Amino acid sequence: STQNTNQNKKLQEYTSLASTQYYLMISQSEYLVQVYRRDGQNWLYNYYTQLKESIDLPFFPASLSMSDIYENVILNLPEALK
Repeated sequence: STQNTNQNKKLQEYTSLASTQYYLMISQSEYLVQVYRRDGQNWLYNYYTQLKESIDLPFFPASLSMSDIYENVILNLPEALK
């Protein structure tokens, strides 16, 4: 899809910058945050899907909670996933 193409292009562009330490993609349709973290010359990937989870960003140092990211966001999820 166009969205995937745009996301992949932006991922390549941002991760090619030496100053980029993290690249986060936050879904608008589900509880999903995808995190790419620089580890030297490599990139590590993690994803988060639970509101009780916290995303650590040790380079800054800081963390983001999923509940803060999705605060006041209304998703059309099946009742079982809420």
